[in-house]
Amino acid sequence: MRSIRSAWILIILGVMITSTPAVVFCAGREVLKITTAPKVLDALQLDAEAGSDRQEHVAPNGRTVTTIVRSDWADEEENGAFGLEAVLPAACTPVPRDNDGETFHGTSREVAKTRIAEAPIEEDNLTVKSYQASHPTDAEMQAGLISKKCDQVRVDAENRNVTVAAYLVAAKKEDDNDYHFILQDSGCIKPECRLTVEISGVPRLGQSEQKLKVTRAYFEQQWPLYSGHNEVPGSGRYLFFVTPVLVRVTGSAFYDSDHPVDLSSGTGPVGPEELKPGSAWEIHPVTNFEFDPRTELSLFALLNRLPASDSK
Repeated sequence: MRSIRSAWILIILGVMITSTPAVVFCAGREVLKITTAPKVLDALQLDAEAGSDRQEHVAPNGRTVTTIVRSDWADEEENGAFGLEAVLPAACTPVPRDNDGETFHGTSREVAKTRIAEAPIEEDNLTVKSYQASHPTDAEMQAGLISKKCDQVRVDAENRNVTVAAYLVAAKKEDDNDYHFILQDSGCIKPECRLTVEISGVPRLGQSEQKLKVTRAYFEQQWPLYSGHNEVPGSGRYLFFVTPVLVRVTGSAFYDSDHPVDLSSGTGPVGPEELKPGSAWEIHPVTNFEFDPRTELSLFALLNRLPASDSK
């Protein structure tokens, strides 16, 4: 089936060459139309001078990206210490004594966070708001009482692989080595238009280890080109994008039962005060992270979407 796979690549590359900069096609299918960045800074009245290390950087697409490092991201991070379970479940792995900065170093719902959902990638390319509306509400999920134990597998509502196109407004690296991002829809500053997505730390053991390792490595290669920073800030700091960057993210649906949303206020505990998402639904783990897909569709991303070749 290699000839079929090669034909797919030629078709896609041909369409990429002829498409307009504001429109991206994948295998002849229009998947994204976004032409203006959201006025996140003005709308939220964020103080751009409150942070440190303000810098401007010209991305590969020619756009100037302005970022600042801030330290007011308040949420409860995993500290890497295993809980009080007397016996480690067979599906879980012990947390290494030393943190290498790459391997997943948490315990809560380890199995779900470090394994890709066993489901096809859905065809729709969603906005944040449409993604949030596509599954059970936070009230329904909280009533389900999802366990935080390391061997808690995905519940039925989480067994999806989806794609969301939105703007990256904040990023940090957590103590468990997950890369944590907040995305936001264009033209909307309400909490329901914001979403947490996470690139998992490399699984300690499991069926998704190699795939997630490659995803993480590709992101780390692209990150400096679009952010101007060699690393994603950690230790309570985060990078705020004064100039939001368009991204397209594919990965598994996940409900963060560790950080439940306050149903009365409609906001959760995760993220900077002005940028907290309105739902505990996430994409976690991320399997593909594309920067500025309207002008660039990476071969890595294309190959991830192609039918697997027959090895027989």
